[in-house]
Amino acid sequence: MTFFKKNKILTIILIIFSIYVYCNYTKVVSGNNLIDKNSEAFVNSLYMSDERIYNDYLTANEKKMYKTIFNGIKNKKRKININLYDYDCFNSDACVGLVITAFEAITVDHPEILNFSSLAYEYTDDDFSILLKYPISFKFMEYFGERKIEIIIDKIKEETKNMSDKEKILYVYDWIGENTKYDYAFMFSSKNQSIYSVFIDNNSVCAGFAKASQVIFQNIGINSYVVPGFTSDGHMWNLIEYEGKYYFFDSTVSATLEKESENYYNGLYQEKMKDYEMDYPLWYPSVETSEFFDNI
Repeated sequence: MTFFKKNKILTIILIIFSIYVYCNYTKVVSGNNLIDKNSEAFVNSLYMSDERIYNDYLTANEKKMYKTIFNGIKNKKRKININLYDYDCFNSDACVGLVITAFEAITVDHPEILNFSSLAYEYTDDDFSILLKYPISFKFMEYFGERKIEIIIDKIKEETKNMSDKEKILYVYDWIGENTKYDYAFMFSSKNQSIYSVFIDNNSVCAGFAKASQVIFQNIGINSYVVPGFTSDGHMWNLIEYEGKYYFFDSTVSATLEKESENYYNGLYQEKMKDYEMDYPLWYPSVETSEFFDNI
């Protein structure tokens, strides 16, 4: 007690900090009922991957590379040395294709990963290494980030529980637009490639928005997929299921414009996204060109 009496300012700071932690990180949440912590695909309690791309679309060597990178991420490795012969790569250039496909597959299968942004690779004729990038410096930030995101998603679940599927889809689009902004200052920064940047930093780029939308959709009962591809440049968005049909959904648009803008809802109108090209179209169901939002 003597310590606290002598250090009143510090005591006040500790009390305020304790209240903040209690209010923002200790609330009991309903959680994601799809989570299986015993699954090899489990990463955290925000999202449960079925590893659809890994299971259904990759070759044997692509699967091997996927697991090498994925396990490296889970074990927080910074560098993975690759033996080309283990992956039947006849040279380093051939191995690059395996790495890129495996990385894209992990991106689609695991939008929930908080502390992994991107990878790079370096090689000579005989040596090949994958470099993994982690934007969050401290483990406690990742832990508290996950807890705060759980609480945010729990609130979203409560607010959408009585909505129709169409209302839920519109809600997610507006939630991204109202709670985040596009980070023009750090468009290519590794810190903006995960859902941490959306839920915790409140600004991100297309990869963060698409992954965050995907995580929210699973938690509120909407079937959807993350889609890497390009428009005028590299881009990422979602494919959503509505009444048995599939449509493009681009929440990045809502994060870049004010709601009063006449173009704010262009990320829901299929006509406005007709030039979007998917990197791996065979990974997805056929996409509708008709509108499911006629007017908003």
